Amino acid sequence: MDLQTQHYLAAGLGALVLGVGALAHTPGRTRNRLFALFCGALALWNLAKVCEVSGLKPAWPWHMIFLLGACAAVPTGVHFILLVAGPSGRRFHGALPALYATASILWLSALTPAYRHQPAWNLAALGVMSGMVTFGLLALRDHMRSLPAGLHRNATRTMAVGAIIGTLGGLSDLVPRGPGGLFKVGPAAILVFLLIVCGVLLRHRFLDVHSFLA
Repeated sequence: MDLQTQHYLAAGLGALVLGVGALAHTPGRTRNRLFALFCGALALWNLAKVCEVSGLKPAWPWHMIFLLGACAAVPTGVHFILLVAGPSGRRFHGALPALYATASILWLSALTPAYRHQPAWNLAALGVMSGMVTFGLLALRDHMRSLPAGLHRNATRTMAVGAIIGTLGGLSDLVPRGPGGLFKVGPAAILVFLLIVCGVLLRHRFLDVHSFLA
């Protein structure tokens, strides 16, 4: 198993643990359930990639599951951010059905001949996903500005930094590469994001799962 596959495995297992922890500790909270769905999408994205590159047969379903996780992670992540942003995020809630529908169409397009046209499909996916994430980041920015200085504002700022790292790193994997290819930083960036999330949860008790993590 090479270094990149190890990163996919670590990111997938880390996301799985966080998601299970959020559900196991406080399953009744909407925020925790949505966070668990987001972590589940990240886990699906990374663990399916491990199965694909490890040569498990048949390879085609693993690749489609990998794409499913990637496409699902963006709208669920944005949905979670809008929920955390509270009033600042409510003005974006009307766009959520469109975000989920767009992500679904993007994944379904991978089942059509359009997916064979690489790198055009990757560039289109990069543009679509970047546009989705913008909604969440704008809402999070407005939310931070509305908070007084203190622990909650610091926690939100730290989460925003982690989200930017994870987003930029994850979406960078969609940038077309040459025949030799470049090292994909997506799983490493997601792993850094998950570590930042763990730090925020432990220090600021952002999702009430600090005892599980500890």
